[in-house]
Amino acid sequence: MRLIDVDALWAQTKEYLEKRIEEANMTGDRAVCVTWHDAVILIKNAPTVDAVPVIRCKDCKHWDGYYCHHKGYGNGYANYSPPIKSGEGFCDWAERKEE
Repeated sequence: MRLIDVDALWAQTKEYLEKRIEEANMTGDRAVCVTWHDAVILIKNAPTVDAVPVIRCKDCKHWDGYYCHHKGYGNGYANYSPPIKSGEGFCDWAERKEE
């Protein structure tokens, strides 16, 4: 899976369209045609973002809804850390819950 940078893709597409319009104006064409093939090439060559998938606390097998019980904080367990108020956090030790 590739995560694309939509802002960069839009800028790339806008630049491509402006170039096509300029070419059409120079040749006297009254319409600019962008083909499906053009769109596929733009998407296929879209810049990507630097991202990695994460497992959120709420989806981790070590999270009980209040504390995270994985090994990793110092020499003990993470439940000595402050309680996690939201399951939206994530960490290096996360393991997905088995469903």
